[in-house]
Formats: sequence, C-alpha cells, structure tokens
Amino acid sequence: TQQFVGGEYRTRKIFVNDRFSFEKNKYVHNIEVFGGYDKVEGIWYDQKYITNSSGQSYWEPKLKSIIYTQDLWQTALKYRFDVLNAGNTPSWTVSAGVKYANSDIKNYPDGYKQSYQNLDANISLSKHFSIKKAVLSLSALGNYMVNLETGLLLGDDIELKDKYTIPMYNYITSDSYSVQGRIETKIPVIFKRFTSYVGAYVEASTQRYVGDNNMFRLTHFNRFSGGVNYTF
Repeated sequence: TQQFVGGEYRTRKIFVNDRFSFEKNKYVHNIEVFGGYDKVEGIWYDQKYITNSSGQSYWEPKLKSIIYTQDLWQTALKYRFDVLNAGNTPSWTVSAGVKYANSDIKNYPDGYKQSYQNLDANISLSKHFSIKKAVLSLSALGNYMVNLETGLLLGDDIELKDKYTIPMYNYITSDSYSVQGRIETKIPVIFKRFTSYVGAYVEASTQRYVGDNNMFRLTHFNRFSGGVNYTF
C-alpha cells in the first residue's frame, strides 16, 4: 500500500568563509568573514486516493509543485583575539562579531509573503586553564539582536495565522538580548599513537525581548543545558 506523501523541502546553498590570522609574540589576531545565500523550496504533491480492481487502496501522486520558497542572504564579520600561554595554547580569548540576515519567503499560489532584515551583534570572553593534560574553559557571552525591517502579507483564510504564523514571525523579528555562561572541559585520551578527546560542558542562558512588539515585550526565556562529547 502506497501511503500519502507529505511533501518535502529542498535546499541549495552557496557560501564563502575565510579566516585571516596574524601572530606576534604571544598574541594572535583572527578575522573571520562569511557570506552566504540559501535557496529553500517546499514541494507539495497533489494526490488521488485510488482503489484498483483487486480492492487495494493507495495514494497516487498526480502532480508536484513548489508552494514555498525562501531566499536567505547572510553576511558576518568576526574578530577574535587570543593570548597564548607558554605551551602556545590560548590562555585568554576575546571575540566580537556582527551578523546580517535578509530573508524573503513566499507561499504559492496565494502569494502570502514574509520578509525581514535582522542585525545581530555578539561579544564573548573566555579564560582557559591547563590542568595537566586537560583544558578547562570558562566563558561569558552576550548577544543583541535588532530588527531592521519587516514585511508581512497574509490572507484571512489561514487557519493557524493567529496561533502559529504571526507569533512565530514576531518571535524571529523582535528585538532581544541574551546573556550566557558556559563551563567546558576537554580531556585527551591517548591510545598508542592515536589521540582522541572526551569533553563535557554545562551552560545557562537567558534571552529577553526589548522591542515594541506587544506579544513578546518584556518576556524572557531561560535555558540550562549540558552534555558530553567524544572527538577523534
């Protein structure tokens, strides 16, 4: 029995990412640049429920069409400054960056549109401790996101417009800031000539909305997480 096909998303992307590094004595300056374009297409299948002469019933795709498109342009610039210790590994790390995103979404055949431009600025400070062969890192991060432009065109016939579409759009376009703290460790595991790493982390963050949007104004979101990883 052939089941109903729920559709699919297809993404094509192109990007350029590079880093420039300059080292003098025990100080390392890193500049990272990024530019990218994503093209997302949502495909829907028109299907018919058929019962053949043998009594078997199934869904038969008749036509597929693109009913959703997103054009996403992103650029980012980041600067990182490392202070190296005697073992030429970072002792202090300071970084700052900005990221710009421009998204344009269209839904067919009705022509509903969603667009936005966001600017994101962030800064972080990390202290790294070498404990025998392990590394312990303490980090504090701050982020501020401001919306530069919005555009929303919807019809009255969207069933979940007030419960999902508009709240989700307001969520990604509301001005906000966040603060995060993180503790992370990495321990080398050496077997013969092969070196791998076991890591663990815990982090806590809070995100607060400061824009004029009444739906999220003066609200906040707190999160606590942790995990382990193995790198080889």
